[in-house]
Amino acid sequence: MSIIIILMATIAGYLLTKNYLDKQSRLSELRLDIEQQNRDRITNELDSVLKYIRFMKDQAESVLMENTKERVDQVYAEIEATYHLMRDKYPESDIKQLIREMLRNVRFFNGRGYFFIKQLDGVTVLQPDIPGIEGQNMLYDKDDRGRFIELGLIQATTNPDKAGYYRYRWYVPGDSDQMMDKISYVRQFPPLNWIIGTGDHLFYTENDLKAKALKRFESMRFGKHGYIAVFTEDGQMLSGPTNMANMYSVKHKHAVQQVLVAAKGNGIAQYEWYYPDGRGPVQKESLVVRVPGWNWLLVSGFYPDDVNEIIAVQRQKLNDSFIEDTLALVVPLFIVFIIALVASLLSAKWLTVMFSRYQSSIYIHQSALKQTAKEMRHLAEYDPLTGLPNRRLLNQKAEKLIMLSELFPEEQLALLFIDLDRFKTINDSLGHAAGDQVLQQIAKRLSSNVRSTDIVCRLGGDEFVILMSKQSFPKAASDLATRLIKCISQPVMIEGHQLVLPPSIGIATYPDDGLDFATLQRNADIALYRAKEQGRNNYQLYSEHMGRLVSEQLELEKALRKAIETNAFELYYQPQYHLHDETLSGYEALIRWNCPERGFQAPDKFIPLAELSGLIQPIGDWVLHSACQQGASWLAKGFPKVSMSVNLSPYQLREELLVCVEKALTESGFPASLLTLEITETSLMNNAEQAIELLTQLKALGVGIALDDFGTGYSSLSYLKRFPLDELKIDKAFIDGLPDDVDDHAITSSIINIASNLKMSTVAEGVETEAQRNALIAMGCNQVQGYLYAKPMPPAELERFFAEHRQAQSKGA
Repeated sequence: MSIIIILMATIAGYLLTKNYLDKQSRLSELRLDIEQQNRDRITNELDSVLKYIRFMKDQAESVLMENTKERVDQVYAEIEATYHLMRDKYPESDIKQLIREMLRNVRFFNGRGYFFIKQLDGVTVLQPDIPGIEGQNMLYDKDDRGRFIELGLIQATTNPDKAGYYRYRWYVPGDSDQMMDKISYVRQFPPLNWIIGTGDHLFYTENDLKAKALKRFESMRFGKHGYIAVFTEDGQMLSGPTNMANMYSVKHKHAVQQVLVAAKGNGIAQYEWYYPDGRGPVQKESLVVRVPGWNWLLVSGFYPDDVNEIIAVQRQKLNDSFIEDTLALVVPLFIVFIIALVASLLSAKWLTVMFSRYQSSIYIHQSALKQTAKEMRHLAEYDPLTGLPNRRLLNQKAEKLIMLSELFPEEQLALLFIDLDRFKTINDSLGHAAGDQVLQQIAKRLSSNVRSTDIVCRLGGDEFVILMSKQSFPKAASDLATRLIKCISQPVMIEGHQLVLPPSIGIATYPDDGLDFATLQRNADIALYRAKEQGRNNYQLYSEHMGRLVSEQLELEKALRKAIETNAFELYYQPQYHLHDETLSGYEALIRWNCPERGFQAPDKFIPLAELSGLIQPIGDWVLHSACQQGASWLAKGFPKVSMSVNLSPYQLREELLVCVEKALTESGFPASLLTLEITETSLMNNAEQAIELLTQLKALGVGIALDDFGTGYSSLSYLKRFPLDELKIDKAFIDGLPDDVDDHAITSSIINIASNLKMSTVAEGVETEAQRNALIAMGCNQVQGYLYAKPMPPAELERFFAEHRQAQSKGA
């Protein structure tokens, strides 16, 4: 009997302990899964908010331009009607006075906006914010950055439309000492020789858009207690639930301090805070993200107590189950114990029945727990929008397949990275709801074009991944990519819009392109961006050559940064000559880089990399300053007063260029009239209107402008006449065929004739033979440069070249 009692107690203790430990383990796993889901949801919400903010920032300038044009067009119609109604009844001076006073007190843009009127000769007719300058000629007045104000406004109307935009700096309302960026729209009124316009400071429009964004964020909710709070970088709360803003003003400065610390660190903040309904304070974990350019911090998080509530429910269920199981075990054991006192044989049989019954109860409760865990795991491993596996599940399956391929080498894998071109445009124009519908349809198309053994995943945004196995690669992957391009490129109908989103696909295979999944992902990503470089709507297979190119680019970029820090560049100068008398007409400054580790690097290799990596600005500034200093040095030595030509990258054609040029000329003392800036056709046509404004301001400094490699880019003659150019440079590609190639002869002759008719000079590049020179003389070309005359040389060598040339001329005389 004692043995039976001891055995029963041991079994009961073991089963109860095991049940308790299983319960605790499941609760721990459940907590981790729920917390990770909350973090993923917060990350996705903040990503969506950042995309919305970027869209709003991009809209600021276009919104301002649209509003100013609408105001001017409206008042223009009113002025035109007034003038035609009164011109035969009243003197022109009375009509002008009537119109001027009619507009003087008109205000808009929340009281900031007003109309101004200028005469085409620069006399101010109406200036409501500074009436004291009315009647004065302000034609050559400049803003605090040296840009002409009145002259620029007038020049903005010198086009067929007699209207246009102009960007300059003007006084902030209420502060006569501070100027800020302003965009105005102006329109000529020919009957009175006026230009009529209005404008607004850009930062006001940005502030309006910021206020709109804050109002939107204040109403955003997700999940049970999810919301977006906005702080300034100094801790001021800009947006959040109204009652929470009041709490913030009273206490919990520590929470704000934690947010500011997280913004500078890993982006995770933990602190005590309130629920949106005012309950609290309770513990909260938040993700903090900076908003570049606006000095905002986006904060969103979750409350661990919410997780505790879910865990508490599950714990209560498990406790109830534990009690039931305990009673189901103890009561029968007690009964068995009593019966065992009477008849041990019967008790043994009864114990067997009760034990089976207990096992059945445990099985039922364990099945329920497994179902709950399965549902939570699905939320953690699948994308809620498309239902596709997410990055976490993809990593798990990929690692298993790679392990299987190591055991069975014939089991190869292929990874396809898929990116939808122009998806951002849909989100920005039609909204995120339309973007979500597009992603769901694309997910269905991808799933319907793969085998059941293939895995289709969504990583986030418009990025999808397909993991293929048990195929002959790379042919199978290429065939699938071809089908996917054709399938995805079919139009998608969303809200009555027919949308086409051609994909770019990058492919990497295991084991050829990587022995682990991280390497395989990186190489598929490299192939994807190679596909984008090739014009999009295509696929590219990863190759070692691509990998080497990426590694080489990274190493070259590192060396390029070091060269900037150590001032390792140098300038060579190639002389230019007048054709009619072969006297020196100028120099072209050409950058050279002799890398200590890699040797001489051609400009066409490191300049594109500098443009992509953002290093072209310091390099371009150095070239401009160095060329001006060298030109000033040669003038001081008595060299001829000839031009110095400096090439500009398209990435330098920004507002800061004007300041850089002024600084280089001022610091070096080199005359502005001798500096020529060379710009390519492509860089001008990328933003023609902005380029015209910038070049006009450069011309106002006295600098010359040359169009480099003319004929190889857009060759838009309609724009050519609008650009303030001084010379056209004929590309070497057209000179090489002279004098025999009929096409090159015709093109070169046409360029020279165009330049002549537009009062521009021409410079032929790459002249290497006497026959080419003679042909250019016959066509009427003005200047030449090339190896026939002199190669590019460093300053010391060029000075020796000129000295030897003068010595040879003296002996000949």
